[in-house]
Amino acid sequence: MRLHNDKCVPNINTFPSGNNASSTPYMRYWSLRFLTPTHWEIWNDELNKKEICTLCQGDLITFPAPAYISLIGSNVAGNSSFRGTPYQVIEPRVIDPVIILPGILGSWEKNGNWVIDPVLHTYDNLIATLEANGYVQGTTLFTFPYDWRRSNVLTASDLKQKIEDVKLICKCEKVDLVAHSMGGLIARYYIQSDTLYQKDVDQLIFLATPHLGSPKAYLGWEGGEMPPGTVDQLIEYTLKSQAKRLGYDNLFDYVRNGPVVSLQQLLPTFDYIRDAGSDLSRTYPINYPVNTFLQNLNNEAGTLAFSGVKISNFVADSGLANTIDTIRVVQSLNLPKWEHGYPQGFYEEATDLGLERGDGDETVTPESAKFINTDLTQLQSSHIKITTDAEGQVYKKLTGKIAGTLITDQGGIGTKILFVRLFSPVDMQIIAPDGKKIGKDFATGDELNEIPGAFYSGFLTDNEYITIPDPLDGKYKIETQGTDNGGEYTVAVGYIGEATSTDTDFSAQTLPGLMTELNVTVNNENPSDIKIIPTDTIPPEIIIASPKAQDYPRSSLVPINVSISDPDTGIATSSIWFDSQTVANNSSIDLFFEKLGAHTVTVTSRDLVGNNATSSVTFIEIATFNSTISDVNRAYDLGWIKKINVRDKIIKDLERAKKSKKHKVEIIGLVAKLLIHKLNKSINQQAFDLLSEDIRWLLTH
Repeated sequence: MRLHNDKCVPNINTFPSGNNASSTPYMRYWSLRFLTPTHWEIWNDELNKKEICTLCQGDLITFPAPAYISLIGSNVAGNSSFRGTPYQVIEPRVIDPVIILPGILGSWEKNGNWVIDPVLHTYDNLIATLEANGYVQGTTLFTFPYDWRRSNVLTASDLKQKIEDVKLICKCEKVDLVAHSMGGLIARYYIQSDTLYQKDVDQLIFLATPHLGSPKAYLGWEGGEMPPGTVDQLIEYTLKSQAKRLGYDNLFDYVRNGPVVSLQQLLPTFDYIRDAGSDLSRTYPINYPVNTFLQNLNNEAGTLAFSGVKISNFVADSGLANTIDTIRVVQSLNLPKWEHGYPQGFYEEATDLGLERGDGDETVTPESAKFINTDLTQLQSSHIKITTDAEGQVYKKLTGKIAGTLITDQGGIGTKILFVRLFSPVDMQIIAPDGKKIGKDFATGDELNEIPGAFYSGFLTDNEYITIPDPLDGKYKIETQGTDNGGEYTVAVGYIGEATSTDTDFSAQTLPGLMTELNVTVNNENPSDIKIIPTDTIPPEIIIASPKAQDYPRSSLVPINVSISDPDTGIATSSIWFDSQTVANNSSIDLFFEKLGAHTVTVTSRDLVGNNATSSVTFIEIATFNSTISDVNRAYDLGWIKKINVRDKIIKDLERAKKSKKHKVEIIGLVAKLLIHKLNKSINQQAFDLLSEDIRWLLTH
């Protein structure tokens, strides 16, 4: 290299000696590139990559920087050389900080804060590529995770504040936006808003944005269901678990009456519904669910075109003709669900019968994606993979330079996800079949994550969950620890696959600090068999010391003496029943007030992981001459027998019958005498009933 001043006069004395570079042999096309007016690099233009060698990059020691640079060179023998024309060193282009806006399901909560897609890893490669080529997170590179269930109007207001925060950091006037999927609609609403927009966006790059909506949204909005596919089934399962946590009866109720406004704002605004048996689609918006958000946004699309923002639109086509573009419907038999018709065959095995598919990126149709046709680029890609497949071109749009490094192996997921969610009050740790752990480290109180690609939401809020991509076959252990004051908790486990998803719940009781262990066996070949089984399967032990299985005279006080134990997890609930009424342990049953015959004491108990135990004892309440005499005295004390001489007469008759050889004749006569006493009102109905029952028992036994 030879340096020149602003008069183009060379000044080789100011350049360091020994600047020969040992570069790639036989490199035919190469260039010298300046990242700044003083820092230079040698690039291999055949491979479009920076040369890595001892003297392939450096910084000019001249100050101020030279105005021109020329290149000279020769072969080793010195018999062939070249001398280049000096070219001007130009100030590098000013690079704005960039903010990445994710789409639906592109943000997840961690310890109460939203973070950008740690589950599907949709943006990992794009972010890593920008970092590898000079962007710095928190300085020139930012993400904008958000609650994707809310209205995009509210989120656009949050975007305004995010841009303000970034401008304070960079001390700049404008930012660039890279918006994926629904994130593009948020960016549009911000820029097209008269009240929000601060003229502080330089570039807006769309990645697979559904400018006219997506037919998939109809399934979620009208029926609370999503089509097959790992991402769509994950959306459905995530919303279902949120609905359960918030107390909604089902997903449809949650979507319509909860905070999931975004699904309505993704409904298509073109003709996509066809009645079964018809060759023509309905004309939007007649007999369609209406999307006023997109209608208004697209009616004002000219505002975006004349905003001064440089627009680029990347759209994807998978090449598989697998994007839902028409939904063929029949009349709903389950209103208010499917108000505008449910997809033909959607509840049958042929779930795709009413979902007609065509070109697109598996989510967005070409008509919707290309509505904004400024600087349009189409890639063979999918809705999720476009963030990786377009990353080199996105970098060039942002900077005007070619990316030296492209990262393509950090993002993306497999086709299966194990999703474990807690409904407090417990924290959890999961141990995979290979021994790797994720969740709360109960020994240190910190978080741990040894499973690649897995995500733990943290334990600082009640919204605690773990996602594990491509789960292994085998047993996953879920260890839980009771928090707060304990109480009932639920562990929900979902297995999300490409074709379908399945889920199961387990509820139990916990105490503060109590450790329990649950097992979930994953069989990727047959995921519908997934179950949650506690390690502790032994029910509580119940011992009924009293009553015994024997006869008790009516005059008895029968003690209730029960012991219940569970050495593994402890007792959650227990009950003691005497016939149909509950009684307390260490109390007594006064048989005077009970009917003669069989009585049962039943004890039930459940331990803290839901194992149930039941034990019972049946005894017989009988009457004897002695117990009947005792009953007469008790009836007199209670005022049921009015006169003492009547009491004494009944007792005398009982004692005579007891001694008589013909006591049955005597006993039969007692009933008649009791009736006379009742008619004379010397005993009441209660005394008559009780003593008559006693005497009949003596007669028959």
